[in-house]
Amino acid sequence: MSLLGDDTLGGNSDHLRFREFIAGEQCDNDELEYFNQTLDYCYNTMTEATEYALFLDLNIRDIQCFNVETWFEHGADLSASAIVEFRRVSGVRHIASKTLTAIISRSRYQPILQLIFSSNLFDLATRGAAYIKPRQYLAIALAESDLDMDQIRDGITMLLRFKSARYMDLADTDHGREVRNNREVVRHRDIFHTTIEKLRNRL
Repeated sequence: MSLLGDDTLGGNSDHLRFREFIAGEQCDNDELEYFNQTLDYCYNTMTEATEYALFLDLNIRDIQCFNVETWFEHGADLSASAIVEFRRVSGVRHIASKTLTAIISRSRYQPILQLIFSSNLFDLATRGAAYIKPRQYLAIALAESDLDMDQIRDGITMLLRFKSARYMDLADTDHGREVRNNREVVRHRDIFHTTIEKLRNRL
């Protein structure tokens, strides 16, 4: 489904259990349901990340073909050598454009990732750890683009509107109406509204 990341990171810690299951180890129904929800969540957030990159016309491969860890490893090596070169030469004009681009994109990555996290552009997992690869992928795509930070902030705002519009479209489908009218959904919605009303009365 996707190039696997570091097994020790966040949702990737499930990799070992998935491998054991694929190898034939038995698991109960609750764990099977957890696997199903985890895979659905990972796949859906990866699809979202690719759609966001396409929406902003970012020049990056589909997330399922993109190796985040390779980008980091290559970037760390390239950035280290580039910084040594940067300090050695007398000015920016002496640095190869590719090297300079690498320095800039790596320095931009972390602030952009923080913007993506704070925007809540991607939903959290309902069970298990969050899957960080889609956020990293979009941050890399934006870091390597020609957009400045103000344009990137505007782009993330546009993506939030795009996401909201998509949810409105989904809610208006037959399946969306079925979910909205589900007894459990209605019950939880009523509890939520009652709780909010109680909080308002206390203020």
